[in-house]
Amino acid sequence: MTKLSCPASRQIGMSQQILVVPVEPVPPRILIEILSRHLSSALAREVRVVDPVAPPSAARVRDDRIASGPARAALATHWGCGCRGRLVGVTGAEVVEGPNSEAPGCGEVLIISLAAGGIGNAVRAVGRSYGLADCPDPDCAMHAGSDAPALCARCCARR
Repeated sequence: MTKLSCPASRQIGMSQQILVVPVEPVPPRILIEILSRHLSSALAREVRVVDPVAPPSAARVRDDRIASGPARAALATHWGCGCRGRLVGVTGAEVVEGPNSEAPGCGEVLIISLAAGGIGNAVRAVGRSYGLADCPDPDCAMHAGSDAPALCARCCARR
């Protein structure tokens, strides 16, 4: 795991682990591996990729679209509420809001599409779930349109 030069993980109160859960339809393995490396580097957390989860039929809007609420509930059923670590479901489908769009339990469960926007958007979505805001520095992982693998000094000092 790559360490940041700042104590960002203490400043933004991050969970100790990020659990990446592929959700059917599963994105290509290489994208999941790249996302995991970027999350580990940018957020200074252990990232673990686990076996895929098939969302319930209620989550399937079409073959290329899933509803976020039922998919989040499926992750919570398999992995718990997310209070001990951040649960991040990654899918190759487009994620749409649907019934039960609130995260279950006391922790946050994210469902992110790797098909719609790539690695940088996924890293920013996880960063925002930890309280980080978008950043104007193009070399920062929190900059819109950037695929940078690390936070800038300004983002390390935030909060």
